[in-house]
Amino acid sequence: MERTERGTRVRRVSIGLLLAALGIVGIGLAWPHEPLLTQVGRPVIKADSMKQDLCWLSVDRLLIVTTKQVGGFVRGKAHPAVWTKWQGSADLLDTSNHKTSHLTDLTDLLQRTIGNSEEAPMEFKASPDSQWLFWNTYTGNHGTPLPHSARLDGTHYRALHRTFMNNNFFFNSHSLVQILWESLN
Repeated sequence: MERTERGTRVRRVSIGLLLAALGIVGIGLAWPHEPLLTQVGRPVIKADSMKQDLCWLSVDRLLIVTTKQVGGFVRGKAHPAVWTKWQGSADLLDTSNHKTSHLTDLTDLLQRTIGNSEEAPMEFKASPDSQWLFWNTYTGNHGTPLPHSARLDGTHYRALHRTFMNNNFFFNSHSLVQILWESLN
């Protein structure tokens, strides 16, 4: 008789634990969860990563720099190699109303500041107040970056000291920090 009582007790405890586990799982499934980003996200723009650099300026403002022609040597049958400059444009997309405005002065500045040996501007970073823009240009495939900064309206342009690493960042809206690595020899 002891065996049947113990067996009954074990069965009751097992059934109780199983019901408790099912209750916990049911509560977990019924509890409201935050939706995942992939569930609530929506496409903003279809971008070509090979030709467009994107830089978020704010929650609803996106800077789009489009490269139409990468700078480089062009070889022709009738003439020797000729250097062609980068050609492109800078546009501002307002995602709240889906309007794009062309930034003429910034586009002109980007085209003027690309030297005879620099390739397309890249690695855009905005200042915390989204009024200033920082970017790099490179000489050749493995050249060192030449940092540039200017206001979005194309004014206050500065070419900074060439660095070996991408070690420039905005400290605040008015200060750009540039770390220069110097040899100890």
